[in-house]
Amino acid sequence: MLAYQGGTAVGRGTYWNLSNGVREVLDREGTLPGHQGTRYLKAPPIVMVLMGPVIGFFYVLILPFIGMAMILTILARRVGELLFGALGTTVAFGWRPVEAYLMSRRKKAKRDDRQGKEDSAAAR
Repeated sequence: MLAYQGGTAVGRGTYWNLSNGVREVLDREGTLPGHQGTRYLKAPPIVMVLMGPVIGFFYVLILPFIGMAMILTILARRVGELLFGALGTTVAFGWRPVEAYLMSRRKKAKRDDRQGKEDSAAAR
């Protein structure tokens, strides 16, 4: 396997762009598209055929861990939704967004206390 950069003169063959996975097939000698930062990999066809089972083997090894990670993510999301749902029903804000408090609460509470005292004095 050989690594090449974009803009390099190469022989015929199949070249894989490592940055985006695009395959470039050159039927005759030519230059690889892209700039110097673009990297290409040329592998003989037999190596590509043999890499299939190796990649599949690693996929089978990693697949259980992917499944466990998905299950843990789903469980964590459900627990978070339950906790935030429970907190949302028990937590109360001290204000209501649709009401306008043009008079402060303290003044209103003092006025209510005075009216209550006046009412109790008038009832005597």
